Amino acid sequence: MTLTLDNPLALTFWGDGSGIAVSMRHFRKRRTPEEMTRLVGLLRQLSGTADVVDAAVAKDYRTSCTLRPDRVLATDADLEAFKRVIDEAAVRGSASA
Repeated sequence: MTLTLDNPLALTFWGDGSGIAVSMRHFRKRRTPEEMTRLVGLLRQLSGTADVVDAAVAKDYRTSCTLRPDRVLATDADLEAFKRVIDEAAVRGSASA
């Protein structure tokens, strides 16, 4: 697999701590359908994300997924998972070997 560090990703961290938004509407046209599916799969690995991710998919990614920090970042392990998912999401994967 060939990896390039140029996959667009837009995040917003609400200052009051109420949410972390993955602004899919801002980059959905810059990612292939396969890349969006991969992103959804990565986000689903995080605690408490299924409902908001499913809602974004239902809206054809024309929205933001607002993740609840108290679920996504509840433990040190959750924080590490979040960092890993964001790192992976920013890398463009290709089926080329």
